[in-house]
Order: sequence, then structure tokens, then C-alpha cells
Amino acid sequence: MAELLERAARYDEAGLFGKAALQLTNRALGARERRRLHRHAIGAEGRIAEDVVRVVHVSEPIWDILAERGLPEDASTRELDDIQGFLVGRRSHPGDPLPRVSIRAARDPLRLSVVRSIVPGAMDLDAVDGYRYATLTDPSIRFVEPFLVLLRELPRGDNDVVASLHLGATFLRYEQQFGLVDPERVQTLATVVEEDLADIEETHRALLDA
Repeated sequence: MAELLERAARYDEAGLFGKAALQLTNRALGARERRRLHRHAIGAEGRIAEDVVRVVHVSEPIWDILAERGLPEDASTRELDDIQGFLVGRRSHPGDPLPRVSIRAARDPLRLSVVRSIVPGAMDLDAVDGYRYATLTDPSIRFVEPFLVLLRELPRGDNDVVASLHLGATFLRYEQQFGLVDPERVQTLATVVEEDLADIEETHRALLDA
């Protein structure tokens, strides 16, 4: 990372001809390297927000495959209504923007313990046996807000929503400043979200190959 930062600074400081020379000699940063620098610059909070939006996005084709093949979906209409109520802080009204959600995350005990611990003041955490991510879009400015949703599976097969947490980068930074969220847990959560993204992408590939 130190080398990438140095190369980026050298490129930024180069004049027009200097930049052209760096590009011609393949010493300018490539797309993958610029991506690494971007991820480093936005910090763990920014990576979480960015990756949650991606997790929800890559889940969408999975919902389509499940519907096409008549396979059971893991989110009921009742659960979606509950998620919306948690995200907006009230019962949903007609015309409210609907949340988009990821498939339920794998029940890895370590990841589950991380997401349980990140929600400040959440009640009944022992009952949490799963989670998913959600996004809500403000239609007036097309701003996408990321969330974590903690779940409890019911005997009938769908889920109760236990708690939710806004995962916007600015919000998470404020939570840490106020001592409500441990910075080390935020770093760990960033890794968990990355792993969940990889798992959901693998699930999509497996469904396509099935």
C-alpha cells in the first residue's frame, strides 16, 4: 500500500508529459491498483457501506432464479414489511420506497457473533440466528442507504426482525466517536461483509450451474 501511495503521488505531481510517459511505460496505476487505493482511502466504514450496496445488488439475480425455478425464497412479504418499518422507524405507508434486501447470510457462528456485537443496545440478541443486508433509496436524490438487519427464524419458516443498524459511513464514524461502537468491531465487520459478498456471488454461480 505504501508503494501504491507513493506511485499515485508521483503520478499526480507529474506534468502532462510526465503522466504520458508513466502511462507509456506501464508505471501508471492500473484499474485494480486504483481500486485498492480507493478502498484504502475510504476506510473500513466506507468499504462496509460500499460492499453492502453490492451485496444487495448481486442478490437480485438470485431472487429471479428462485422465482423462475419455483424454489422457496427466504424473505416473506411480512418480513419485508417489518424490515421497512425498522428502517424508516414507523409502520410502512402506501407509496413508501421499498427496501431491497440480500439473501439471508450464511449462519457462520463467527460472523453471527460479529454482527450481534456491532448493534448498540439491541435487545434479545441471543435469539438472533441470522441476518441480511438491506438498502433503502431516497427517490428525491437517489441516495442509497445501507443497513444490517438481524433476524430470528420462526417455526413456520420465515423470519422476525430483531434489530437493524444503519451502515452509512458517516453514521458509523459518529457511533465510534460517541463510544457506541467499538472501532475494532467495525474493522472486523468490514471483513465479514466482504466474505458475505463473496459467498453470495458463489451462490449465484452455483445456481446458474445447477
